[in-house]
Amino acid sequence: MRLLQTRLDGPILLEPTVHGDGRGFFLESYRANVWAQHGVEETFVQDNHSRSARGVLRGMHFSVGAGQAKLVRCARGRILDVVVDLRRASPTCGQWESHDLDDERARQLYIPVGFAHGFCVLSEVADVTYKCSTYYDGAVERGFHPADPDIAIGWPDDLKLLVSERDMQARGWRSSPASCCSDPVVTLPGQRRRLQEKVDAVPFWWHSIDLGHGVVTPGHKSAATLRRELGTMGLPDLRGKTVLDIGGWDGFFAFEAERRGAARVAVVDHYMWSMDSPGQQAYWRRCMSEGVTPRPYHETEFWHPETLPGKRGFDLAREALGSRVQAIVADFMTCDLAALGAWDVVLYLGVLYHVEEPLTALRRVAAVTRELAIVETEAIVLPGLEHEALWQFFPGAELNSDVSNWWAPNLTALTGGLRAAGFASARPSLGPPAELIGAADGPHHYRLTVHATHDPP
Repeated sequence: MRLLQTRLDGPILLEPTVHGDGRGFFLESYRANVWAQHGVEETFVQDNHSRSARGVLRGMHFSVGAGQAKLVRCARGRILDVVVDLRRASPTCGQWESHDLDDERARQLYIPVGFAHGFCVLSEVADVTYKCSTYYDGAVERGFHPADPDIAIGWPDDLKLLVSERDMQARGWRSSPASCCSDPVVTLPGQRRRLQEKVDAVPFWWHSIDLGHGVVTPGHKSAATLRRELGTMGLPDLRGKTVLDIGGWDGFFAFEAERRGAARVAVVDHYMWSMDSPGQQAYWRRCMSEGVTPRPYHETEFWHPETLPGKRGFDLAREALGSRVQAIVADFMTCDLAALGAWDVVLYLGVLYHVEEPLTALRRVAAVTRELAIVETEAIVLPGLEHEALWQFFPGAELNSDVSNWWAPNLTALTGGLRAAGFASARPSLGPPAELIGAADGPHHYRLTVHATHDPP
């Protein structure tokens, strides 16, 4: 294996050893330990393969949010492979370089997070394969015009370039700098281990957040659970929107909104950010074993609003993702709503059943919502009384042995409460499971999601 020089700091050009004779050749196209010795320390999760005719140009593409690293090779034919540095803090931001990749020398180009990528085909046909550090997600894919004069890539003059309609319609990279200039912490080889150490140093994670490069935070909520919640939440197109995540804790949904193109995103939280969660959890387990009801958590020695121990996860994830999500340390129930302002989309997820005055909370949500509020909460079904507006009250720790749980509405109560709070319409995005409708006894518990707007139904 030969490590070849690149002009930009970050990409790695490798030339594996090709063993050939009269019968053909053999080479190792990827071997994790050897590639890691040369700086490619990725955990790749997806392989892609494209076939293109002479002159086809694919690019320039990149991913926002956690980003996506690639290991590119030309398995058949010859291509001109191009990368553009999009890292804001880089002295070469906006500069490009290119390399010939072909099936003779079998060179490979590692492209870290923070770079755009594209290629054009120089041979009659070319097969390009590339390994990816994250799964494809169209919601975070971005691109800019391959002939953008601000970049001025030197594509071959003797080729009639064939560009897709989508790439031809792409704008210049400077036209949307918030999307086009990713600046994640993990952009250079060898830093994955240090990032993992930082993640391990956070004593409690609520969300499983993919920070890229094979590092996922060990959240109490698994990645599969969060993906399922996203799938049933009914998020609208967030491109260009402002999004407020109330009680966002580690920030998974806020970072997802940013990944989906929101222009401005903020998390407002104070309760869980003020909590020493490992201490609180140990205290809760001790109370359960002794058969006593825990004190309200903000009245214990685990409540530290002056140091915000529970905010460490959010801060690290924000840094690692190169995120611009804003942190607002405030109690949503008492903060100045005029100062907080109005937001296009408001996320109120898993919070309502923790507040002592739910109607007041919904009124405050309505006051800061411009277009859509998504409210997700613990809820109940009481067979035979589905059309009555009912709230189940938990004066102690009756719900999950948690003293911070106060109320669980049924669907009629929540939609009615949202309308009473000032919304014009409220409809379920995820209602009660079919097996609970008409079930015996009760109340039965489930998670309810409702969309509320100021527009009439």
